[in-house]
Amino acid sequence: MTAIVEYPFLSKAICQSTIESILNQKKHNKYVITREQINLYKKILQLPKDTSLSTSYERHWVKESFKISYIGETVKLIHAKTLKEVCCLEDIYEAFYESHLAIQHGGHTATWKQFSENWSFVKRDLIFALCNKCSTCSNQKVIPKLCSAKPIIAKAFLSRIQVNFFIIIYFFYFNYIIFNFIFFFF
Repeated sequence: MTAIVEYPFLSKAICQSTIESILNQKKHNKYVITREQINLYKKILQLPKDTSLSTSYERHWVKESFKISYIGETVKLIHAKTLKEVCCLEDIYEAFYESHLAIQHGGHTATWKQFSENWSFVKRDLIFALCNKCSTCSNQKVIPKLCSAKPIIAKAFLSRIQVNFFIIIYFFYFNYIIFNFIFFFF
């Protein structure tokens, strides 16, 4: 039995609750593949003539979508199009941690690219949701500053426009003067 490792920027409980909330929204049994499904798919691929394992539709889908890779004594399920290992629901936490830490909290897109280089059959919005729950990344988010604007009361649509020009003149030792020119067009 392996011990569950908690990582500092995302707890296992938060990760599981995020995944469950997304799975409840999707209501799709193949959105994320569980370990039980992976074991069933391996049996289907190893015993292609056995019709008792699943429905004919599912057996056909498995044969078209996946392959088996033998590495020593271990058998891995590989996605047929990408030739990458399929990440099951129970392994998403560790795989996300490795990918997110490898890019040093670089954001949604970089984490997705790193994750998709090694794993397949995990949807992008699931990785994006886990990135949003990362405590380190949420502290680094840039808050946009509001731009200063003066309201102009117009009599008709696009009848008045105000343009501000700022000229900054630097003097020695970083002293500066700001000249503000305001032009009104009527």
